[in-house]
Amino acid sequence: MSVPHGRHQDLELAIDDFDEELIDPELRFSFQRNSKVCGVDLTDKVVDIIFHVFDANCDGHNLYESAKRLRLPELPAFALEHLPNQNSLIYGDLYGISKEASTIYRATLRYEGFSEIMTTLTKIGFFDDANHPLLEDTNRPTHKGFLDELLNNISTTNIDFDIEASGGYDDELIARLLKLGHCKDMEIAVKTVKTIKFLGLYEETQIPTGCSSPFDVICQRMEQRMAYGHNEQDMVLLHHEVEVEYPDGQPTEKHQATLLEFGKVENGRSTTAMALTVGIPATIGALLLLQNKVQTNGVIRPLQSEIYIPGAT
Repeated sequence: MSVPHGRHQDLELAIDDFDEELIDPELRFSFQRNSKVCGVDLTDKVVDIIFHVFDANCDGHNLYESAKRLRLPELPAFALEHLPNQNSLIYGDLYGISKEASTIYRATLRYEGFSEIMTTLTKIGFFDDANHPLLEDTNRPTHKGFLDELLNNISTTNIDFDIEASGGYDDELIARLLKLGHCKDMEIAVKTVKTIKFLGLYEETQIPTGCSSPFDVICQRMEQRMAYGHNEQDMVLLHHEVEVEYPDGQPTEKHQATLLEFGKVENGRSTTAMALTVGIPATIGALLLLQNKVQTNGVIRPLQSEIYIPGAT
């Protein structure tokens, strides 16, 4: 099929159902792996590529501000957002569609509102991975003291605080975030402060000696407070869109495929959706090798027909 113009999008989500006592109800996310490997690290440059049109680069520290709203017609109950997932350029060549596809975009999905909170935490300075002078002292600061330092100990004495607009959530932290311009409105400030308090970032508890940067501090608290619990149920959502434009003026086609998988509990034993969606393809690959159906040697991606054709059957 000749397709001179087309667009391809890969959107993926790995999130968890939650008990509000165990997981931050604002972020609605928990970690099954180290937080630095789970999409929190902003040190990499992210690239959203439009082939043959322009190259749009999104610096890692501005990643969360680039999030866009997303709704899937087949899943109307999900209020989602998407943000660029690393470099989309490589997939044109890997999929063999770089000449035909005018746009290739790969994104990560989160529940709507996630990125607004993470943007505020970034502006506060929690994603700075440089060593902080306050954390070099053997006399360890408290989480509250460290947050005060990041907020420059700003005074809110002369700030008019609208308790009604904050939903009755009267808190000096909200006023400080608004005064510094870290939040665009009261609603985001309230949600961010709830997250800060859920993570214990405003508690009079001592920061562990292993933390030398603001990034270390927030990762340590996230891993402690947002670790995947034994009584949680995770969910994996993958969504693909391929838009096809024909050269002879035929109507544009839009093909979509969505995978929604939940963790399962059978006979008292739980299996996460992450384990199923990662483990089953790995098992299929091992079976193909044992059956001598893969002749290519070395470390290979499952993009060759000798893998994905028998793997699909």
